[in-house]
Amino acid sequence: MSYIFEGLMRIVAAGIEGFVILINGLIASYNSVAWLYGGTIDYISNPAWDYANKIAADRKGPAGGAEKSSRKSSTAPAAPAPPKRSLRA
Repeated sequence: MSYIFEGLMRIVAAGIEGFVILINGLIASYNSVAWLYGGTIDYISNPAWDYANKIAADRKGPAGGAEKSSRKSSTAPAAPAPPKRSLRA
């Protein structure tokens, strides 16, 4: 379900992106003059992109985006074998 919602948010974000670029252009032109007087405005980000990225991060979990898999990686070192027991006393 989160894949679908994330995809829909990214489609909406693509539509909003033109407006965000326009606003950031206006902010850039304002900042080109305002820095002379000691004041500037921070640029904005697309909130739909931010939310879609949050959904993706929540789906990947707290492991930092590592994929959960039941198979061990072929590059992981093998665990040492348990010591063999001797039948001799």
